[in-house]
Amino acid sequence: MFPYKSKIKIAGCPNDCVASVARSIFPLSAPGVNNIRINPDEVANYANSGLDIQAEVVNLCPTNCMKWDPAAKNLTIDDAECNRCIALH
Repeated sequence: MFPYKSKIKIAGCPNDCVASVARSIFPLSAPGVNNIRINPDEVANYANSGLDIQAEVVNLCPTNCMKWDPAAKNLTIDDAECNRCIALH
């Protein structure tokens, strides 16, 4: 009935990591609504294992909503500024 396949794609990320906008006619995407939770012990473990949190995480944030305190090994996120791009994955 249609000249081309009709596709509906659903994504849970506001930035649409599965590219539903580009790959479908009816894309649906739901932004994250909860505050981002940080496990401070795991952040410290990553920092202690040699991961440069500032360079590899904070500097890659498109909205600059993250702050890193290397002395305290503390990562904070301003949820109001975060667009849930999943930069930490």
